[in-house]
Amino acid sequence: MTNARTTRRPPLPSCLPRRQGFTLFEAAITLILLASVFTLVGTVLVGATRRGRLADQRRLAQQAAHSVLLEVTSRPWDELESIENVPITEEFAAALDDARGTVQVDPVDATAARRVTVEITWTDWTGQTVAPTKLVTWVHREGRP
Repeated sequence: MTNARTTRRPPLPSCLPRRQGFTLFEAAITLILLASVFTLVGTVLVGATRRGRLADQRRLAQQAAHSVLLEVTSRPWDELESIENVPITEEFAAALDDARGTVQVDPVDATAARRVTVEITWTDWTGQTVAPTKLVTWVHREGRP
């Protein structure tokens, strides 16, 4: 007597031969995916570097504007006037391409106060003008608030 549970059937023949390794198609897809990932990572890193450089330039422009503002507001009341081309120190000029500064002095009250605006503009690495940095303060005549 043969028990049905103990009888083994012979294995079915395979229609396809067993393959070893990767096909050319699989390797090509892998290379395309890797190239896409590297391109994406490279783009993110370049963008982050550019944003970091712009942030550094903006910080330097604010320091330059602050320096000019201190110099202008330390002048006597009668010598406060608008200046078209503000001389920017060598340190800031070396870090900011084509840096230009202007000082605008506007009377707020004919006898009591003047508003002083310092604006620094420069160009980025592509040659485009970056949004300017502005600092504004009010200067009051001595003895008046």
